Amino acid sequence: MQKYFTTMVKDLGLEWNEFMGKGRVHPANQAEPFNVAALALRHAPRRNAVSRLHRRVTAHMLAEGWPGLPDSEIPVDSITNGVHMRGWVSMEMAELLDRYLGVRWQRDVSDPSVWDRIRAIPDEELWRTHERQRERLVAFARRMLRQQLTRLHASPQELKCADEALRTDILTVGFARRFATYKRATLLLREPERLKALLLNERMPVQIVFSGKAHPRDDAGKAFIRDLVQFAKQEGLTRRLVFLEDYDLEKARMLVRGADVWLNTPRRPLEASGTSGMKVLVNGGLNVSVLDGWWAEGFRQDAGWAVGDGEEYDDFEYQDRIDAASLFSLLENRVVPLFYQRGEDGLPREWIAWMKSSMRHLTAPFSTARMVKDYTERYYVPATLQHGKMTADECKRARELAAWKQKVRNAWSQVQVATVTSDLGGDVAVGGKLPLEVTVRLGPLTPDDVQVIVYYGTLRPDGSISGGRHQVLTWSGVADGLHQYRGDISASSAGSHGFQVAVVPHQDDILVPHEMSLMAWE
Repeated sequence: MQKYFTTMVKDLGLEWNEFMGKGRVHPANQAEPFNVAALALRHAPRRNAVSRLHRRVTAHMLAEGWPGLPDSEIPVDSITNGVHMRGWVSMEMAELLDRYLGVRWQRDVSDPSVWDRIRAIPDEELWRTHERQRERLVAFARRMLRQQLTRLHASPQELKCADEALRTDILTVGFARRFATYKRATLLLREPERLKALLLNERMPVQIVFSGKAHPRDDAGKAFIRDLVQFAKQEGLTRRLVFLEDYDLEKARMLVRGADVWLNTPRRPLEASGTSGMKVLVNGGLNVSVLDGWWAEGFRQDAGWAVGDGEEYDDFEYQDRIDAASLFSLLENRVVPLFYQRGEDGLPREWIAWMKSSMRHLTAPFSTARMVKDYTERYYVPATLQHGKMTADECKRARELAAWKQKVRNAWSQVQVATVTSDLGGDVAVGGKLPLEVTVRLGPLTPDDVQVIVYYGTLRPDGSISGGRHQVLTWSGVADGLHQYRGDISASSAGSHGFQVAVVPHQDDILVPHEMSLMAWE
């Protein structure tokens, strides 16, 4: 560390131990190793997760840096990922959208009003377009399978099987991604007989196209691939369950364009966002996914299916068993029957209605256009404006802020919550006003240097606060060195409630609440 950073540390005017502390979760613990992530998180003016659920997980991971602060208040935000729809849409679907939505869908894919016009597309045209995409996928998969088998010097019979793999007219499920173990590519193999029954059903058959790669050192991920291939061979299912090797952009595009259903089975809550399911939206595919990552906020009852109800278990074996049962129940009782529910004209009109709902409601909010707009409006513009303010007049405000922070740090050991008086506790009526009075010691600091905040909400069985909210209390005077703060808390729900009171540093030029990680609790 000293070899590479000594000069920089001197330029910053820091002592070496002071610099090392900035890269530790606990700065004063010299036995703790330097952590680049801790350094970045402590000094970044913005911290963001890539989905709402990921924000919750990230906040929990960072909680040690803000002791006592409820996870909902830890300074990390979320901007959900999106995908570049024009880069993933098929040529046929793009032409159809041009005809009925106009070119605006290409110029501003994030405008929801553009996608309202999806309803104007005739069912017949949307379905025929999607069928052509499926036909292209089947032809492509056969070609790739033949190439794979040729490299392995397969027999003529095996090559013939590759040429006959898959059908162009049956429900096609796609699964393609990195084969990390938490993504559970083999979840369907937990119940092999039910899987065989789905694939070989003569009246309502299903076929699955897998593709993906495991990290070279991820033996468990590579084992997943081997298990899928061996299962298909041993059970005589190579025409209904195929694995395309050497996953790349071309294979990804063919799969997201041609699949009727996109399967996603991560072990909640380990999927930060996931984007493969977003890529099928503009192509008319429907998602069947665990409520993790982006799907936890994207799921709609008329635009896809949720595996489970968002349960999380410490016992992974139990969780896998529960999720597999839920997935098979969905496929057997809802997904497959809906696909094969045809009218006299042969069209699955209810399925098409779901396709339209998915395209109409989900394409815009899960596009990169929306994502970039969020980053620009919520992060980049405010940061640019703040930079201008802080660097004006030879960085006058930046110098003042740095001096103020040092003053607060030096005095913080003297900040203390002295008393808390409130009727809050026990059962409360919804909407009731609950008065709260707090006195605090500020040492050499003034009320302008701090805020007194109450965090409150309903109590979990373990005594922690669920779905907490916060309110800034109002300074009402000082007596005998104790600063008095008052406020009223509104109960938003019935039941047993709890609260916590904290004093935190406050200054108008601080961009993010709690960025100093200093809190004095009652």
